[in-house]
Amino acid sequence: GDSNMGALRQHLSGTPEGGCAVPEGQVRAIDYGLLATDGTADDAAAAAVAASYGASVAAALAGSGGRIDLCLLGFGPDGHTASLFPGHAPLPADPTGYCAHLTDSPKPPPCRITLTLGTLNDARECVLVGSGAGKRAVLGAVFAGGGGRDTMGPGGVATRRRRMVDPAPYPCAEVRPGGRGAT
Repeated sequence: GDSNMGALRQHLSGTPEGGCAVPEGQVRAIDYGLLATDGTADDAAAAAVAASYGASVAAALAGSGGRIDLCLLGFGPDGHTASLFPGHAPLPADPTGYCAHLTDSPKPPPCRITLTLGTLNDARECVLVGSGAGKRAVLGAVFAGGGGRDTMGPGGVATRRRRMVDPAPYPCAEVRPGGRGAT
């Protein structure tokens, strides 16, 4: 189904036609081996997976000042992003502070490992991508009255850069790299 790692491997590894190739050594997958096959885990197992992934992320970011250069995020029709869900309690960070876990996700699977909001906000750049009519209300609330400018990108893809509203109405709008108002 809904695997970001599967999409990455399908579209951004190897030499996709007209795309870019991400070297396998730069891909950091979460090791879900400690979790049950149905996506459940107790808090200790989920914390261990988050700590393992946090250590992997920390090692990968050692050469970049501990910051992600570019974070590409999607969002759900409920406004969640990176397993940060509206109305959900704050997630406990792993010892590195890069990752967190939850065992009671409102969307399957129940156990999820994610980057923390602090890690996302420390990224040098972040692109939030979404499509479909089910996400229109979220976009409307996040960018309400934000003005903006249209630009033409590579391949003739039009984009609109708009300022997000404050306070952020959804977790996807809380991602604001470098403390800037996200666009």
